[in-house]
Amino acid sequence: MDVSADRVEEVQNVLNAMQKILECPICLELIKEPVSTKCDHIFCKFCMLKLLNQKKGPSQCPLCKNDITKRYIIWVVMGGWKQQQREKVEIP
Repeated sequence: MDVSADRVEEVQNVLNAMQKILECPICLELIKEPVSTKCDHIFCKFCMLKLLNQKKGPSQCPLCKNDITKRYIIWVVMGGWKQQQREKVEIP
């Protein structure tokens, strides 16, 4: 494998890792309106509210099974970060 092929593979690995980080573990799509649990896992707001509304009392985090409630959901502000990333992508 030549150097450029190694570099392409390295970049692809980084992109795959970033996509995994920004993927909601419930719907497996890019996280929309991110919320964080007390156990620091991030999900789409809609997915989390749907999970929490399925039953009374605490639900379990889909990743670590810790109890989660609406009271401890943290709204993650990423709007500025998303805009910065958009600007970086659009620059030739």
